[in-house]
Amino acid sequence: METRIKLFNNIISRNNQYAKKSSLWFSIQEAYTLLKTPQYLNEEECRSLAEEFCNVISLYVVAFASGGISVSVEEFIKVGINSNSIRRRDGFIRANKKVFLKMFGFDIDMEYVENYENIENPDIMEEDTFYQMKIKSRGSGWHFIGCFFTGGVLYLSDTSNRGINVRVKDVVDKKHFRWLLKIG
Repeated sequence: METRIKLFNNIISRNNQYAKKSSLWFSIQEAYTLLKTPQYLNEEECRSLAEEFCNVISLYVVAFASGGISVSVEEFIKVGINSNSIRRRDGFIRANKKVFLKMFGFDIDMEYVENYENIENPDIMEEDTFYQMKIKSRGSGWHFIGCFFTGGVLYLSDTSNRGINVRVKDVVDKKHFRWLLKIG
C-alpha cells in the first residue's frame, strides 16, 4: 500500500489545479488536441479549465492508484469526452462513475459513506482503500478530493490547497462534508 500511496500523492502533486505550472494543464491540452478540438488551447485556457477538473483528476487518481485503470490522464479525459461522460466545456462528469470506469475495464462495486461520524470513528472504513470525497467548496459549488484509508486514519491529498497526505478530520469539517465514494 505504501507504494500505491506514494504514486497517488505524486500524481496529485503534479496535477495541482492552481500551481504556477501543472501537469494537469498539459494533460488537458493534449487530450483536447487528440480530440481535434477546433482550436489549440493556450496555457491560459488550460489553466482556466483545470480549475474545473477536480472531479476528473481525483476520480482518475483514485482509480489508477487502486490498480483499476492504467491509462494516462490525457487518455482518461479524451475517452470521457468522446463518450459524453465528461462535458468538454468544463470537465463536469455527467456519466455514472461506475459505468464510466467500466469503459476502462474497471468493473467494481462502489459504496458511498455519507455520515461524517465515520471519518471521526472509522469503524466501517476498509483498510488500505482509496476514496473520492465530495465537499462544499470554500467558494461556491462542490470540490472533489482523493483520499485513502490506512493505519486507521483517513487521509486526503488535494489538487487544490488543502495539502498532500493530510488527515481529513484536520481540514474538512462536518458542515462541508458531503460524501466519500469507495473505489477499488
